[in-house]
Amino acid sequence: MTEAGAFFELENLLTYQNVLVMIGTWVLVVTARKTAPKFFTDGFGKRLLPLMPLVFAQALVWATIRFQPDATVGERIILGIILGAIAANGHSVLKRFGLTGLIPGLKDGDRGMGEKEDGEAILK
Repeated sequence: MTEAGAFFELENLLTYQNVLVMIGTWVLVVTARKTAPKFFTDGFGKRLLPLMPLVFAQALVWATIRFQPDATVGERIILGIILGAIAANGHSVLKRFGLTGLIPGLKDGDRGMGEKEDGEAILK
């Protein structure tokens, strides 16, 4: 059992399992956007899009529960929120640093999961 607060130390937070959760979240949201582009351009889908990374990351954290055996329920919930927020803003960060060309499938003109049309981040 870990001591209180130790679960969120940097070496525990940035494990390869959590990076895979962020990548999986990003892939799920991008796949959903590409399969139903009209749904996510207006109405309910447009309002749902900023929440999708948080929901998918939360689901993936609970699906990979064996990777965090000592985590409490509250720690898993917070972990899902943190990983979802990082995944949502990751594309924006990569684009601002000009690194989108390094990742196959990303183009500089593509909007990220957490971006408005003008490139401003939705989750700050």
